[in-house]
Amino acid sequence: MSDEHENWLSTAIDWMSDDLPVKLAVVMGAGALLIAVLVATPYALLLGGEISRNPSDWATFGDYFGGVAGPLFAMLGVFGLVLTIIIQHEQSTAAQRRAWAEQHLRSLAELARGIERLEERKLTETTTLGDILDGLRERLDGESEKRFQQALEQYLTALGSYSQTVAMYRENVVPHWDVKTFERRGLDLLNRVAPHCKPNGMAQIGLHIMRGQLENTIETGSQRRA
Repeated sequence: MSDEHENWLSTAIDWMSDDLPVKLAVVMGAGALLIAVLVATPYALLLGGEISRNPSDWATFGDYFGGVAGPLFAMLGVFGLVLTIIIQHEQSTAAQRRAWAEQHLRSLAELARGIERLEERKLTETTTLGDILDGLRERLDGESEKRFQQALEQYLTALGSYSQTVAMYRENVVPHWDVKTFERRGLDLLNRVAPHCKPNGMAQIGLHIMRGQLENTIETGSQRRA
């Protein structure tokens, strides 16, 4: 099926999906009326457009109309049934996508709140993790430095979950017009924390994966299968 036909079918389904019973009744009624007119018109033309008073003419017309229009009405009924099934499937898919979108949005909101709480964690009486990430204070020494490294590890874990959820949201929800907002937010957080990570080791690998997930430069599992 060509893209033009797919777009036409998608537009028709979208129109039918809103107030399905009424619009389906209108379509089926219009189809039945069209069939009746198309079948009856040739017979009327053969009679010269006059209304016969002979009962046998009406009996003949009944046989003709039933034999020609009957199968067409049956096809129309099948078409209506198939269209109803397609529309109900599309509605079910759309509802499932909305549920997925809401689930991902709730997850992103909760992860963002968790990251904010980590940034508010105090490493000393006057310094929070957010202060260090923003470059407002120099690195700490001794016990404070140890607390910073622990908080940084938790921060990277939370940011990794956030990046993965953004990638899942992008993959599973269509359209994803607002995914750019989450990508930019994640990249802003990533750019803040990157200078505080060790130049070598697992942290850099994690940062690379997170950036790929946020920038959509790493293939997901479904993309590889496709």
